[in-house]
Amino acid sequence: MISSSANSLPFDLNGYFINTIYPMVTNMVFLINLGTIVFQLLCVVAVFRISWVRLISLIYDIQHILIFLLTGLLFWKWIWLNTGIIITLKKLNGKTVPTQISVFSLVVLILSPTVFNTATLGWFDTRSFNNAYFVAITKDGNEYRVPSNYFLSFSVTAAQQGLGRPFEGHFDTSTYGNTQNKEIMKEAENCALPVDTSLGVNNKKNRQRIGKYLKMHHQFILENVNKDGRLNYDFYPHHIWSNLFQFNSFKSLDKRTIEKYKFVVESVCLSVQDGILIEKLVHGSELIVEL
Repeated sequence: MISSSANSLPFDLNGYFINTIYPMVTNMVFLINLGTIVFQLLCVVAVFRISWVRLISLIYDIQHILIFLLTGLLFWKWIWLNTGIIITLKKLNGKTVPTQISVFSLVVLILSPTVFNTATLGWFDTRSFNNAYFVAITKDGNEYRVPSNYFLSFSVTAAQQGLGRPFEGHFDTSTYGNTQNKEIMKEAENCALPVDTSLGVNNKKNRQRIGKYLKMHHQFILENVNKDGRLNYDFYPHHIWSNLFQFNSFKSLDKRTIEKYKFVVESVCLSVQDGILIEKLVHGSELIVEL
């Protein structure tokens, strides 16, 4: 639901994902989570056989591709790394890994979180989502929803609604409506999180940092557009992709006609009814940035 609401399903056409794929995935959540944990833990055993390392690396690449198709998150760096491991170890076919090296690798693997900053990728998903996005406003007053891909190296932050967060007065949830707090999760699932409609993103801090970023990025865009005022921002290794079919009007827009941007945050409670995504607006606020 979240990826569909955030327009970050690159190949979702006419709500196909919500109507067809979502019901199947919903019924398999437990098995998907269980399979993910099992395959992650198998890496501890895989270090004892070259063929096992190649196999588990291939499984991880398949997982990453499925994640991209289902959520829009493309772990392309991880895919390249695993592919490199598979190709490199192919040259060692028929050879065995000395036990000492396997044990040493296992110890390094287990102790690595004590030395390196390891991402804690575990959370509760909820239906309470702060959908933050940008709208481009042209000189003639027309408005165009801006895809996260437009922000190039900053696209992952834009896609994760990271700019301007935490959002004053909005839901107390994080990226894509998730939380690591069990109590917040219970309220969020029941759409019972409090909001303060007297507050929003239009404050001095956001006007400064969001305004500064948008002006700098727009200047970069103007310096790199073609003779028609367009830029192929989809041709970039995004970590999170925006929908490739829903932003055609903005894609064809002459970016030189953009006069200002609008930063919008909508606290919505999500549900699916009869194959249709329902976004119940609880609180909305916006910030206008003049160029």
